[in-house]
Amino acid sequence: LFTNMRHAKRIALANKESVVVAGDLIFRRVKKEKIDSIPVDSEINALFQLIRPKEQTSRATTNGFSKVYLTASGGALSGYTRKELSRVSVKKVLSHPTWQMGARITVDSATLVNKGFEVIETHHFFKLPYDAIDIIIHKESCVHAMVEFKDRTFFACLYPPDMKLPISFALYYPQRFDAARCVESGKSVPRGFAKNTSYTFRPLSYKKYPLLKVILEAAKKEDNSLVILNACDEVAIDYFLKRKIKFTDIGKSLYRAFERYPCNKIKSIEDVYYWDNWARIKTKEYLDKL
Repeated sequence: LFTNMRHAKRIALANKESVVVAGDLIFRRVKKEKIDSIPVDSEINALFQLIRPKEQTSRATTNGFSKVYLTASGGALSGYTRKELSRVSVKKVLSHPTWQMGARITVDSATLVNKGFEVIETHHFFKLPYDAIDIIIHKESCVHAMVEFKDRTFFACLYPPDMKLPISFALYYPQRFDAARCVESGKSVPRGFAKNTSYTFRPLSYKKYPLLKVILEAAKKEDNSLVILNACDEVAIDYFLKRKIKFTDIGKSLYRAFERYPCNKIKSIEDVYYWDNWARIKTKEYLDKL
């Protein structure tokens, strides 16, 4: 990514983990090379469509928006008790109610670690303070983001839970792809209100998703903790998917890593690689003992 930036006029950034572990480095290079950066991640892409990027900084502090909202379905385990979570199967965790995604991101959606990563993306892409970013539960996964303006007016970005849409937006920007020309199984893509539709929203209980709180606490520290937690999370999920540990052991490994990591600043991409490798070794040592 860093090498290719020198030769790019625009990047469509799809990998949220790169922003989580090296957001300051990436966007410093984006600014230096005068590159347009378009987020592909669905919620961040939705915010990009709602906010004019070149105007967002001044608008956020004058007559513009006061807060942005990312939506979360709640994942496959919404409503589960602590006891039930300790016995949950890999198959159940991977049965996301609305999205079809890769295994790691599906597990992260169950813990809401994924949503914490998206808050960090939002912070870096739009230079917003963390207290201007909130999360709400929206189980249908059709409203991907909302912007609240100072007069309490809300703008929302809606599309089906399908990554084809944010990907096409990023590739065609500033134009839009003509979906009427797209043919799937010999038929045009259906319009959004061909049948009865209703959407629900409810506040997020941060107490029910403790790993989300850990990620957000780490983000505000502005040190190597996010590199360590990202690596620890990936290793722990791999162990869970291979049925070596319980679902709740993922949380145990992240808590332990966050409590015991040696605090250091990230000054270069070499620092990211060093602490990523360090965290993977330490996490494997801990999980092997479990």
